[in-house]
Amino acid sequence: MKKIFILWSLIFVLFFSSLSYAQTKSAIVITDVPNNDPSYNYISDSITGGYLTLLKDRTFAPELSVTRREMSLIISKLIDDIEAKKLDLSKAELQELMNLAKNFKTYLVSTDTFWNKSENRLKKLEEGQEVLDKDINKLTEQIETLRKERDTERIYIISGGVLLLIIALFVH
Repeated sequence: MKKIFILWSLIFVLFFSSLSYAQTKSAIVITDVPNNDPSYNYISDSITGGYLTLLKDRTFAPELSVTRREMSLIISKLIDDIEAKKLDLSKAELQELMNLAKNFKTYLVSTDTFWNKSENRLKKLEEGQEVLDKDINKLTEQIETLRKERDTERIYIISGGVLLLIIALFVH
């Protein structure tokens, strides 16, 4: 009887622990990555493990780049988990991570260089836009001045024409 009780208790514990794990996995709903996506399980595991998070609208946004700050947080979490013996990595897995880190570093450096160049180009464009805006304002002022001068000259021409007509009428 005692053995049956222990057996049922063990089955009960295993069932509910697996159920809670399944609920944890199924509780994660990623709205912008389909379940049949080859990277879905990796994404789900990284969220479950606390390495990455979903956005407020329950999306993962897989097309977004990872910032250096975010990468630092991920690495820090990995190091903490390794030191706390929560992760057990083989030498091959550690070597693969090292290779990925080297490759990713090259990517990050090239991306960082690209963004710095882009920011510099944007700054130059914004400065050029300011110059153009000032030039447009000056031209608008000059056009307005020319319109006023034209209107004044029209008044003089019309007045002169009227005066000539009056003189011509008196002379005849």
